[in-house]
Amino acid sequence: MDRMTLVRVLIVSAFAIITAAAVVLGQVPEIANAAALVTEPIEIEGGDTWRQQVSVPPLGADDVSVLWVRARIPMGGGGNFCMRITIDGAPLQDNWFKPRLLNKPPFFDPPGTDYHFAWYRDISWGNFSHTWFTVFSPKPDTNWAGTGQDFDYLFSLDGLVQGGSFELGIEHTFPGLAAALNIDRAPLLVERLEIGSLPRSEVERLQAAAWGGIEIADRPVNPVVPESETGEVAYELEWSGKPEPPAQVTFDDLSGWTCRAMGSSTVTLQASVAQRLWRPSVGKLTLSPAEDTSRIIISPPSPISIADGFDAANFWVHGHLHFMSPDYSPISARAVLEDAEGRELVVNLGEIRMGYWMLLHGSLPQTFREGFTWPMAFKALLLDCTKPKTDYTCYLESICFYERNRQPISFPRPDDAVFPVRATGMLPTAPDGAETRVEALADGARFVSRAGGRRLVYEVSPTDGCLQGVSARWAQGRVLRPCDGGGILPESGSQPVSGELRSARIEGDHLLAEWQNAAGQRWSADYSLTGRTLVVDLQTEGNWSAGTAFGELAGLSDPRGIEVPYLMLNYGKPQAWTAVGDGVFVSVLPDVYFSDYSSVSPETTPPHDGRIGLLQRTNYVQLTDGNRNPLRDRLLITVSDEFADVLPNHDNPPSPNRERLAPYMFVMDRTMNLTRWETFKRYGLDHIIANDFAGIFVRTYSEGFGSRWRPHPGLTIEQVQAAREKIKSLGFLYGG
Repeated sequence: MDRMTLVRVLIVSAFAIITAAAVVLGQVPEIANAAALVTEPIEIEGGDTWRQQVSVPPLGADDVSVLWVRARIPMGGGGNFCMRITIDGAPLQDNWFKPRLLNKPPFFDPPGTDYHFAWYRDISWGNFSHTWFTVFSPKPDTNWAGTGQDFDYLFSLDGLVQGGSFELGIEHTFPGLAAALNIDRAPLLVERLEIGSLPRSEVERLQAAAWGGIEIADRPVNPVVPESETGEVAYELEWSGKPEPPAQVTFDDLSGWTCRAMGSSTVTLQASVAQRLWRPSVGKLTLSPAEDTSRIIISPPSPISIADGFDAANFWVHGHLHFMSPDYSPISARAVLEDAEGRELVVNLGEIRMGYWMLLHGSLPQTFREGFTWPMAFKALLLDCTKPKTDYTCYLESICFYERNRQPISFPRPDDAVFPVRATGMLPTAPDGAETRVEALADGARFVSRAGGRRLVYEVSPTDGCLQGVSARWAQGRVLRPCDGGGILPESGSQPVSGELRSARIEGDHLLAEWQNAAGQRWSADYSLTGRTLVVDLQTEGNWSAGTAFGELAGLSDPRGIEVPYLMLNYGKPQAWTAVGDGVFVSVLPDVYFSDYSSVSPETTPPHDGRIGLLQRTNYVQLTDGNRNPLRDRLLITVSDEFADVLPNHDNPPSPNRERLAPYMFVMDRTMNLTRWETFKRYGLDHIIANDFAGIFVRTYSEGFGSRWRPHPGLTIEQVQAAREKIKSLGFLYGG
């Protein structure tokens, strides 16, 4: 749901008639061996996660662990997908045939509205995947969704927890909710949290009741290829001769298969040879336009055995449209399996988003693998399309479940960098005549910078934390905390770790500090001052950290954020801000040359109460073997009354062709569009670098143009060479 939809829901909900609890899914019994996990309500702020180690109550032979959550956003009206629940760090996902949500149907239509929602959303943009719909209400007894149990969620944990203990997480996944509602706070309020058990027979009764009354219609399946139909094998296979990969599930023989669907779209499944890879035929799936969501269940005549253990799945599918097409709607794919004890498992295969052959990939977290018993059986392929905008056609080839090689790939490193790298990395340029010194304090150190008659002081108090303990003061101005609330993040958690200061000492012009927490985790910081910039080098012992949180800049009376053009720390928007206020500029930046992070989350926080978030954090992503690299991050904290002083440098050397190519305009277009290049020349554009944007290598962008070296089948090398010579004859430089 986007922000405008959210606003519409809020408006509609204001006029919705709140009725008594008229729709209740059966009588939910009291859970046995119930243990309360909270003694009073807890509030989780947007973007934060509450975590607790939970002991699993004793289970009988035919018992199933269950979790009861009562949660709401205690303001406004309507709702949105704001809650993610995790079991040992893995999202709690709903199932189709054996729902994990036991106490209400998977879909609902709020009375007095035209909306249709699901309680669980698997795939979405941003941070809204694997989330549960959360009702907004200042009162604890409303019935906006019409279920009679708007705030209650009874989950089956069958197959996920088997005894002992696990880490339970509840995350508020909508950090921008308060801003969207134009209020100060919009926390997730959890009022009840219990773990216990139910008899398996009772769980199965509730699962059957959850699907009761939901219309799932049979759709036609034709296992015969039309006589007149012709098609093609993907030309890449003809070029490469790549052998067919192993697959347990194939769609070349649709005899006995079933196709069922929810929604008003007309859905068919037909044997076809129109598009092929290795199999003699494929399954051609068609959807007609609709104003509602289409949910499709494609099942084999009987479950297909997956005898060997697996932790990954590959799905070959020819998609419907390129994701940039105005007629595109995403189609998400999931595989439903059942283990040897009848427990259901859903593997997310990803999103179909190209109008050509795609290899979708899904993986199974190690924690989930341990809770299921092999052999598995493939039960169905689930496809979910939100409002098809036009006729869609997909071709289904095969699904392979396999054990993935998780050993990280290592590449040899050169002894010397291929180009010179300065020891200063992205360090901003110091003002002329800058002088710095360091002074010992009873608790840390003071770093002083003087230039042009102006004085800047940083003080570092390691007992307050590696970043929390940093303050700055320009001249006689206000005391600032550039990284208030910042620090090193644990592997699972949104709040920085805290620990005991083990040592702090000054060596030369550096302050060195080390910490350790109760879990034995250690980290260190090295502080130094160059020009106007406090350099902070953070490191952990071991790979237990998921990144560095930058916190917020606190202390300016009226801070504002400036987005610096071309200062890109990640793709898209927003990008990191530079702060301005009280006559100074402040930047807090990671130094890519002296950090090992996987990515930066540059999200900002709007000014509030003298605070502003300039960027969010660094991220250390798990390697294929499930481990992360040890944290090594360099932060550059700069304060000055000159804007240029707080801007970073980059260490890339100037191109030897810079002067020669400076007069040229770089143009990406299709090589074979010769009229375009002739038009440029006729208009007097003499200095052009002509570059082909994939038009030589692919017929459409859906085919993907990575790692291509030869023209697509519609062109010959000779044709491309002739076009290149024509462009060069116009006096342009050319690069294919």
